[in-house]
Amino acid sequence: MKNLLRSIAKTALQQYAFPGGFFWRTNTRIGNAACLTFDDGPNPEYTPEALKLLGKHDIKAMFFVVGEKVAKHPEIAQQIVEAGHAIGGHTYTHKIFPEMTQQELSADLIKTRDIIKQTTGQDTTLFRPPRGLFRMSHLKQTAALGYQMVHWTTTYSDYKQDGEDALLERMQQNQPQTRDIILLHDNNPYTLSALDKMLPVWKDRGLQFSAEL
Repeated sequence: MKNLLRSIAKTALQQYAFPGGFFWRTNTRIGNAACLTFDDGPNPEYTPEALKLLGKHDIKAMFFVVGEKVAKHPEIAQQIVEAGHAIGGHTYTHKIFPEMTQQELSADLIKTRDIIKQTTGQDTTLFRPPRGLFRMSHLKQTAALGYQMVHWTTTYSDYKQDGEDALLERMQQNQPQTRDIILLHDNNPYTLSALDKMLPVWKDRGLQFSAEL
């Protein structure tokens, strides 16, 4: 019941309250497409491997990057964009929205957007709040400023880093559907190894992947 109510609330936000300003499912009309998203990078060890994996399976994804990590690893942020993936902000220091004032949030969005643009040449209005936490006031503010908040439909809790077998079991039990936005992280090997096994399975089911909302 809790999940159903959450789904109804998110659908109302996307379709009626903030059309174009909030997404938890895609609007894409590209076949049976879902969207893979990766948070918390760029990671110098695992983001390049994630890019290789996506290239191997001919998939485009979204990367929600932390501003200070972009400044520290600019070449990896550039690789994300050069490979044709979408990129968005994930705050500058991974600070959650409820801990920021209205002025701090606006400044953070601008700072993160600026470092992405300076580093990659890509000016993006996409962002994801750390841990998915936000209040209605945050959504009103970000939508008014022209940003697009990208939440998610499906998560496999790969942040736990509890091993490939545990992650595979969660992926098998709750397989993605058309228009799902899938939350993952490009900061551990288990996500990559599990994805390498599950992507062919999902594609065999007819699921496609797009980096478009």
